[in-house]
Order: sequence, then C-alpha cells, then structure tokens
Amino acid sequence: MKRKVGLLGLLIVVLVIGLCTAVYEGNKRPAYEIISTVKSGSDNYETVNINVIVYQKNYDQDEMLSDVCTSYWNLNGAPDELLIQLFNGHTEFEKGIIRASKRFCKQ
Repeated sequence: MKRKVGLLGLLIVVLVIGLCTAVYEGNKRPAYEIISTVKSGSDNYETVNINVIVYQKNYDQDEMLSDVCTSYWNLNGAPDELLIQLFNGHTEFEKGIIRASKRFCKQ
C-alpha cells in the first residue's frame, strides 16, 4: 500500500513539473513577428513593405523599427526602400491600427 502511495506521489510530481515546463516554454515569445511582406519594383529599384506584430508590452518604437530593419537587412539584403509598419497584436493588424511606421532608404 505504501509503495502505491509513493508511486502515485512521484507520478503527481512528474506531471506537475512537466506542466510547469510546458507553460514556461509556451510563454517564451519573440519580441516581434513579421506577418506579411510585399516586394515590388523593377530591375534597378526595389521597394519592400513589411507588417510587424510586436509582442512586447512596453517598447521604444524607434528602437523597435531600427531592430526590425537591421534584422531584415541582415537576412534578406537591403532593398532601395523598406517601409515597416508596427502593430500591437493581431486584432490591431486586422483593424488597420498602425502604432508606428517608418521608411528606410538604402544609402
């Protein structure tokens, strides 16, 4: 009987640890997510518009715009023009509520 109670207790501890780990891992979100990219242009001039959902609650808009720009340029190269629009969540994106926007030009 004591052995069954001990095994049951061990099982409960393992389940609680597993649940806590799953919740912790699920809460780790990136600072932002690029949700759409539109490229247009000709042979010698390219423009890119990207929409970004920001998951951080409190952030500096200029710093976030610069971070997104740098990240995009590092991954995809620098287009002639890059327009970034920030949204605070999917609902604001669907409603078209832009929190910040900036156009970066290749130098």
